[in-house]
Parts: sequence; structure tokens; C-alpha cells
Amino acid sequence: MVPDVQVDKQSLSGYYSFIGLLKERFKLAHEISDYFTSLELLKSKKTLFELARDAKKVEEDIAENSLELWESWLNLIPGKLTTNDRRVLGDFATLVNLIVAANANTNQKELNAVFCQVLQAASRSCKYSFLLGSYIFVS
Repeated sequence: MVPDVQVDKQSLSGYYSFIGLLKERFKLAHEISDYFTSLELLKSKKTLFELARDAKKVEEDIAENSLELWESWLNLIPGKLTTNDRRVLGDFATLVNLIVAANANTNQKELNAVFCQVLQAASRSCKYSFLLGSYIFVS
């Protein structure tokens, strides 16, 4: 508190201590104000749940778009494929569908098993195997 003595050489140290205390409290009050300003800003942003939901939606959209692109590509090149190519690509398309379904169910064990099958399909000999590998990284 404010020293209640006459200001003179002997009481000056009490006043200096009081001024130091005021500066410290002012600094703390400023920090509290900054905290509540930041808190209000944080409250105005999306919640972690909303961000996770949005990220999941984007992931699902990418998977669906990748599947549509893959199916469109398969429709464009049927005359160029050998019987083996058709079988490998058909297996791969089936596995991609399983990945999309497993991703929607978020069963991580099933998703990992399907992904391993996709990698095996991509490594089979097929003149389009380089596309299978790149498709895995796109999706």
C-alpha cells in the first residue's frame, strides 16, 4: 500500500517499493488482459472435433475422386490391355474399393490388411504397374 508518511529522504525507499509493486501489478493485469483476448480468439476458431471432421471429409473426398479417376482411366484403355493386365488391374480396383470402404469404417486393422494387399497387387508384373504404385501414393 501507499506509505502514509511524509515524503522525505528516509521514506523515499518505501515509495520506490510501492512504485515497483504498481509496475508489477500493471504488468500482471496486462498479461491477464492478453490471456482473455487470446482466449476469446481461440473460442472463435473451429474446435478440434470440427477440424478432425473436416480433415476426414477431405480424406474421403480425395479417396472418392481417386477412385473415380482410376475407373475413368480403366474405361479409356480397355483395348490396350492384355488378359493378365485386366486381371491385375481388376484386382487392384477391387482393393481400392475395399480401402475406401475400410476407410469409411475406420477399422485400422482391416485398412492395414487391405493396404498390404494393394502393395502386393502393385508389385505384380503388369505393363501398367508403375501406375499402380503412383496411385497408392496419390490415394
